[in-house]
Amino acid sequence: MHIVYFIFQLDLKGTAEDANDKHLPPWAEICQKAGISNTPLSPYATVENISGRNLWLDNNKLLETGFKITVDGPTVAILKEVTPPHFFFFLALQ
Repeated sequence: MHIVYFIFQLDLKGTAEDANDKHLPPWAEICQKAGISNTPLSPYATVENISGRNLWLDNNKLLETGFKITVDGPTVAILKEVTPPHFFFFLALQ
């Protein structure tokens, strides 16, 4: 099992809350700047929608707003930056 998947399965509710704290304010700002008052899409995360189903979205519209992607992808350093220290115990088990 992939270690990142295992770690976040331990606390899906906390993971969803953290994702919402991080993504909802910028989403609202982007929608406001683009004049979007209602959309069928939402960045709101629930335990049900982060529990292992894969989802892929095209980011072209997001990039058209001027949003800049500053991280190429996940790295060990980035994961260490955003993961609580007690989760690293599980890395030692691999």
